[in-house]
Amino acid sequence: MPQLQYNESVENLRRVKIQLFEADGETPQTGADLSIQILKAGKTSYKPIQGSWVENESGTYEILLSREDLDTLGQAVLKVSVVGESDRFMRFDVIPVLGGRVGGPRVVVTAGPVVGPLA
Repeated sequence: MPQLQYNESVENLRRVKIQLFEADGETPQTGADLSIQILKAGKTSYKPIQGSWVENESGTYEILLSREDLDTLGQAVLKVSVVGESDRFMRFDVIPVLGGRVGGPRVVVTAGPVVGPLA
């Protein structure tokens, strides 16, 4: 499961890339207008992310989470919604700062295709 550090201060290390596909599961979904919410550990409802997103190309979207999005340790879930489509979900862990200090070893997030319920 992908991991991000708690309250990560380095913007580049708060980026998550996802690939969206059309209903056939093969054709990249381009030009989508995403709504992205997060469910943090211990919470019972999704809230809009504080960060932003951008489409790179060929159905690849990059989500830039904010420090506030990563302010709760434990498992989190991103819900990616597109009007008229089924929601897509991606789980990840928010972990303590490695090495016990800011600037310590970092964990890079790489997410595979997000194509359906809880990928």
